[in-house]
This record gives sequence, C-alpha cells and structure tokens, in this order.
Amino acid sequence: MEAGVAQVDKGMAVTAEVQRSISEILEATLSTTQLVNDITRTIGEQSLASNEIAHQVEMIASMSEGNSRVIGQTASTTDELSAMAGQLSQSVDRFRL
Repeated sequence: MEAGVAQVDKGMAVTAEVQRSISEILEATLSTTQLVNDITRTIGEQSLASNEIAHQVEMIASMSEGNSRVIGQTASTTDELSAMAGQLSQSVDRFRL
C-alpha cells in the first residue's frame, strides 16, 4: 500500500511538472504569437511607406518631365525672340538709312 501511495505521489509530482512545462510552453507560444503579430503589423506599415515613397518618386519624375518640356519651350521661345529682335534691328537700320 505504501508503495502504491509513493507511486501516486510520484505521479502527481510528474503531473505537476508537466503542467508547469505546458504553462511555460503556452506563455512562450503567446509571446511568439504577439511578436509575429507585431512583425506583421510593422511589415504592413513599411509596405505602405514604400508605396508612398514610390508614389512620391513617380510624382517627382513627372514634375521633372514637365520641367524639361517647359525648359525646351522656353529655349524655343528665346530663339524666336532672338530672331525677332534681329529682324527688328534690321528694320530699324532700314529706317536710319
């Protein structure tokens, strides 16, 4: 009988140890789950930020193209004005004669 009681006590001690181990595993699992959720949220935020940066870069590229067109038009207009100034100068020279 004493041997049976000793084995029951030993079994209860093992059961308590298993219960503690399972509790530790559960806590570690919950902690890991929280970390995974945090990482997932952070990756989502980084993805949004990356998309916003890409959008801003596209806008800058578009603005640069627009500026390039305006510069080309300004150069063309400057050439036209220079030609007109030359013609005007020739016309004025004719009146001086």
